Amino acid sequence: MKTNEIFYAVKRFFKGKGFYLALGCLLAAGAALAFAATGGDPEDLPEQVPSQTESTAPSYESVTDDSAGEVLKPESNVPADSSEAEASSEPDVPSEPEPASSEPPAPSEPDPVKDTAFYLPTQNAVTKGYSDKTLVFSPTLGEWRVHLGVDFGGKAGDRILASSAGTVFDVYDDELYGATVVIDHGENRFTKYCGLRNIRVEKGDGVTAGDVLGEMSGSVPVEDGEGVHVHVELIDGGEQKDLMEIVKLK
Repeated sequence: MKTNEIFYAVKRFFKGKGFYLALGCLLAAGAALAFAATGGDPEDLPEQVPSQTESTAPSYESVTDDSAGEVLKPESNVPADSSEAEASSEPDVPSEPEPASSEPPAPSEPDPVKDTAFYLPTQNAVTKGYSDKTLVFSPTLGEWRVHLGVDFGGKAGDRILASSAGTVFDVYDDELYGATVVIDHGENRFTKYCGLRNIRVEKGDGVTAGDVLGEMSGSVPVEDGEGVHVHVELIDGGEQKDLMEIVKLK
């Protein structure tokens, strides 16, 4: 009977709070054994594992330097690139001025003076002069009329020269005056050479006084009855004028 009573008493004990009391005693005994195994030094006990939710990386504000006793903060004046630091540390060295040349500059050559004078297109004689008011007889047309150019006689093949410097304005074949060259001398002044052959210039060419334009052909259709000659006109400001009044005789 006593054995049964003890069994039931123990059973009731564990059903109540006695189970937890017994478990606590067992844990305390285990801790005492562990403490004894380490020699009684509490520092050798395992450290408490920090929670995963807590940050283990120290911030700049919380880390201190024991030697200086100041809070370490990131330096803001450190250059991002080492080349910038080297460039900032090097002082600007002024460049040395180039030594002045001891030799005087060579004098510039003056531009050649353009000869704007007018000369005779041939040394042959004048066979008919300019006449804008007095009528002269035309054997070819059989009538009296003005003559707005200067005719220079000669023979076929004689060279005809540019009277003055300028640019070839046009080259064409005229029904009345034959093969013709027109030169622009600037300032709205032109010369026209009629009755040529073997023309040596083209439109746009630059010429100077005395350049060969071509040869006397011996045919000026509107003046065929007056022998071999070249018909030359001066147009100044849109009007035919007497070439002989402005030419210089060589």
